[in-house]
Amino acid sequence: MQTQLMEKCAVGVPWLERFTPDGTPKQCPLQSFPFSIGRVASADLQIDDARVSREHAVVLREGTTFRIRDLNSTNGTVLNGQRVQDAPLTDGDIVVIADVEFTFYSGLSNTSYSAATQVMGGSGNSTDRGDRPRDLIRAVRRMHEMLTHRCVEVVFQPIADLKDSHILGHEALRRGDSGDGGGDLSAPAERLLWTTASRISGRVCQLLRMVAVEQAAALRDAGLIFLKIDPSEIGTQSLVDSLVRLHTLAPAELRLVVELPENVVGDIPYFHELHARLRDLGWYVAYNGFAGGKAQVLEKKNVPPDYLKLAPSLVQGLPRNAEKQKQLEAVVRASRDIGAEVIASGVESKDEAKFCRDAGCRFAQGDLMGKPQPAAHCGPATPAKSSTKSVG
Repeated sequence: MQTQLMEKCAVGVPWLERFTPDGTPKQCPLQSFPFSIGRVASADLQIDDARVSREHAVVLREGTTFRIRDLNSTNGTVLNGQRVQDAPLTDGDIVVIADVEFTFYSGLSNTSYSAATQVMGGSGNSTDRGDRPRDLIRAVRRMHEMLTHRCVEVVFQPIADLKDSHILGHEALRRGDSGDGGGDLSAPAERLLWTTASRISGRVCQLLRMVAVEQAAALRDAGLIFLKIDPSEIGTQSLVDSLVRLHTLAPAELRLVVELPENVVGDIPYFHELHARLRDLGWYVAYNGFAGGKAQVLEKKNVPPDYLKLAPSLVQGLPRNAEKQKQLEAVVRASRDIGAEVIASGVESKDEAKFCRDAGCRFAQGDLMGKPQPAAHCGPATPAKSSTKSVG
């Protein structure tokens, strides 16, 4: 018998959820496997649309793991914005068949739902359906819409020389990431998604880099363009593929910097190979969010960055903290030993800038140097003298 859409599934039953035209969520329980999706009347989930193949896709289950497999359909099956043939399904994944969009839930993650509900603080839409945080679902859909419609907003924040205020370059940020007033990061569910590594956040990060390179052309003398990597991209082939594609699309005169999360970088073959590939492409490398000391810097000597970006926590309160001052001085000396320039992040006052400069930091980023702005609103950037090194 064909599966019916319901208001709510039984506990422990996996489901696909879609929103009806009036905004009401409906659940389609996956009661038996393989679970078929298609236009044919005998499908477990029938979608009466000419763009849907008679036998379009199937959901498979093995123990507690799930997969979706396209059955060589004409118009394909899309998972989190990417067409797939056979791929794993996890809670919150967005599946699109023709123009019909579903969110997948395994029915097995009650603990994670509870935790997410607590993080969100119990909004009205979340507490009336305690096992599923409604705000989180909507936030996932917004991210999916960003991918589908390329509607990510990019702003650029300058990175300046602490001695003469010349601009080294700009970091490309998603609007709303740095308190520039954009985005909906006041919503806890939105913050949760953007601070949690996931496949969909990684794909949005790839889109942000693509849009940033396109818009950087509007920056006069842009200097270096710093582009962030989402932690979920580390170790994936899609990261290398996206950077190679970006390299082919970027204007020859644009100088690009990959920002890798410092806490995931290690002296292992993967990072040696990634480092070499980036050098071959002519990219610079920065490690972002560093909050350690001299020993942690020297651990990077076999995979050294061009730039080591400090976590804002190392700069906050620096003028009043003698221990932080000593830590920063040791980090700067160690960075020089491995051939890296230090960039202080989160610099908001002249006192913080002075102490960073006195400690040996050459560059800084923060509201004192300039707030994130769209490319068209950024002033002309003059590259800092002798601020970049040859790659090779």
